Amino acid sequence: MTTIVEETAGRQQAVQGRRDALAALGGWSPEDADPHKATPFAVLAAAGEIAAAREVLDQFGEVVERAAVRLAPDPVEEEIKVVRGEISRTDTKASILLASVAIVAGPLAEQATAVLRQPWPVQALAAVAAVLLGVATWLLLDVVLPRLGGGTNSNFVHYARCDRDALRAALGEADREGELIVLSGIADSKFRCLARAGVLLKTGGLLFVAAFILTRIV
Repeated sequence: MTTIVEETAGRQQAVQGRRDALAALGGWSPEDADPHKATPFAVLAAAGEIAAAREVLDQFGEVVERAAVRLAPDPVEEEIKVVRGEISRTDTKASILLASVAIVAGPLAEQATAVLRQPWPVQALAAVAAVLLGVATWLLLDVVLPRLGGGTNSNFVHYARCDRDALRAALGEADREGELIVLSGIADSKFRCLARAGVLLKTGGLLFVAAFILTRIV
């Protein structure tokens, strides 16, 4: 008899639990119910809060991904910075060499009349060396003098000729890839001129030294 009563009570409790769960799904909060009956509502409420938290985290993750994409460095912009840095360093090196040539040119010019009195081998070596130094100076000037031309509209030379409307249009249609190509061409040209000028300066210096040695021998 006791077993039947217990089974009946258990079934009734299960049925009541299902009713409470259905009521919880409908938004009913069994505040005055006993803890056993309030358990389904608490579980469902916690599950709802977890789902809402997951949704917020998913939205936050999407925002972070979009921000990361926007903040990621543009490879074209990074390369433009690198090329501009190389151009600046090349200009500095060429300026130093030009200053060195100017310092040396003064004493050499003072000795020009003395060289003309020397035998022809000394004169020939000194003349060739002077020509080489002159060509090297020309190449160094090509390096340091500004390049005002350009194949794109993304430069201050073009902006200087724009009015306000044209400037806004130019900034909105900036060709960064084209600017990188133009700057790379300028950097390549400067590097080649600097390298050739360096070779000519070394050769001219050796010829001057040879001419000086000849003056001691002849």
